[in-house]
Amino acid sequence: RLRAARLPEELASSYGLTHDLCIMRVVPESSVSGQTIAQADIRARHGLAIVLVHRPRGPISRYLDPDPELRLEPGDILYLEGDDEAAWGFAEDETLQFGLAGPHTVELMLGRGQMLAEVAIAPRSPVFGHSLRELRFRGRYGLNVISLWRKSAPVKNPADIPLEMGDALLVSGPAHNVRALSRDPDYIVL
Repeated sequence: RLRAARLPEELASSYGLTHDLCIMRVVPESSVSGQTIAQADIRARHGLAIVLVHRPRGPISRYLDPDPELRLEPGDILYLEGDDEAAWGFAEDETLQFGLAGPHTVELMLGRGQMLAEVAIAPRSPVFGHSLRELRFRGRYGLNVISLWRKSAPVKNPADIPLEMGDALLVSGPAHNVRALSRDPDYIVL
């Protein structure tokens, strides 16, 4: 019998996302100001994943997908996922204003065009034994892998971990990118 589909908020909670979210504002003095997300290399240097970028500009406020080529600007608000200690270190090292995510942050992200999806790897997929970085998952699908589920527990910072049978991914990104991933026979969007 199939299990009932889980709400995105339930998915986020089971992977620990609701506890590991924080918010940071880029200030002009910040060393990441003016850099692209790829140049800032936040995941590799600090173990944090950018889930969403909020760019408030006067009466216009935009929510942007964390594309590697997106240039960070003063005033940008970064929604980040990761360990609290790593987040505090990042804020201090890069001169960012640190804020805690509230209880409705996941709902806010989902209401701004972001989608959370759980993705299993197809049993005969050739991706087993390769890391997400080797597979260029983010560049190929335009989705951010927030966490990896392995052996009944979430694994943070999965970029360099070789994929194994039974792994599942928590991804975030635009709905059309999740739909595109669902058409790839190597992945099963749950």
